[in-house]
Parts: sequence; structure tokens; C-alpha cells
Amino acid sequence: ANSLVRAGNYDEAERLYREARDIAERAGILSWKDAERALLDIQDLSLARRMIGDGDRALAADDWNGALQQYEGALRVVANDPQASERIDKVRRIQSDAESISVQLSMLGGTLTEQVATMGTLQAALARVRQLLPNSGRLSNLADQMAARSAALKTQITEQARLALDRATASPSLDESVALSGEAVSLLEQGIKLDPADSALNGSLMAAKAAASDAQRARQVIE
Repeated sequence: ANSLVRAGNYDEAERLYREARDIAERAGILSWKDAERALLDIQDLSLARRMIGDGDRALAADDWNGALQQYEGALRVVANDPQASERIDKVRRIQSDAESISVQLSMLGGTLTEQVATMGTLQAALARVRQLLPNSGRLSNLADQMAARSAALKTQITEQARLALDRATASPSLDESVALSGEAVSLLEQGIKLDPADSALNGSLMAAKAAASDAQRARQVIE
């Protein structure tokens, strides 16, 4: 029975503890405290495992508060239970990180460079959280919100870069053309940080770099 407890087979362990107690009673040992204590402990362990199982199902259903309640209940039944403690830490980390990401995403502001830097940090944080709970619909929705915000930011960056290039082309001053084309390059590089695989952004960046190079070379020729 003790071996079965260590293996986590509590139902069979309980059956054997009861059998051992019955054998002792038939042999005239009417009170066997070790067996009685083992039976009480096994009932607690069995209850704790059921609560952890309920918590796992709640977590899979994205009921994070419900899962936390079950895990905390299991820890109250069996103090220092490593499985319950580990799951409590996991749920709290998921809740904390998801809430922090959501708040920062809703308050995203500052310069475009600052926003891109913040988005990069949030994307990395969300990727770490999703490793803990890869099938979470709530985290998937948060990822969709982040993708939409990132797309809007890329659109803003692309538009500002286009305007800078248009002004550089129309400017009668080579110094201004150099500055504006360089601004466009810097903007598009920020956009690439958001989405390195965006072919349109990469094409625009190449064109902006070519325009900046042409303007610089023209200024050098005139000098």
C-alpha cells in the first residue's frame, strides 16, 4: 500500500490499507494507529488529486480563477503538495503576465520608435505565456489584439515613410532630400522590427535606401 501511494495509485492503496487493518483485527489487534492514519492520509491525497484534476480541466477551459481555487483547495488539503504548488505558481504567472500585457497594449503610446520597442517587448512576453498554455483561447484573443495593433502601427509607419519620400523627391534642397529620405529609412526599419517577414515593408525599405543613397551621392557630386 505504501508503494502504491508513492506511485499515485490511491484507490488501490486504500483497498490494501483496509485489508491490512482487517487482517490485524482478525488477529486481535483492534486498534492500529498507523493504518488508521494512513487511511486518513490517503483520503486527503485522493481528494487533493481530484481537486488538481478539476483545476486542470478548468485551466484547459480558460477558467483561470476556477483553476486557481481548485489548486489552492488541494494545497489546503495536503500542505506543501508539489503538484498543487507548481500549478498555483503557473496560473498566477499566466494571470499576471496576461493582465500586464493587456494593460500595456491598451495604453500603448509615445513616439513610433517607443511604440515599436514596447510592441517587441509585449510580443516576447506573450510568446512566453503561450508556451505555458498553448491552447488558450484567451491568450489567442490577446495575440489577435496585438496583431491588429501591430498592423495599424505598420500602416502608420508606412504612410509616414511614404510622405517623407514624396517630400524628399519634391524638395529643391539636396540637404532636405537627404534628411527626409534618411527619415523614411529609419521609419521603415522600425516597421521591419515589427514584422521582419513583411515583403512590402522590405521592398519599401530598399527603395528608401536607394533614394537616400542617390541624394547623398548627388550632394557629394555638387560639393
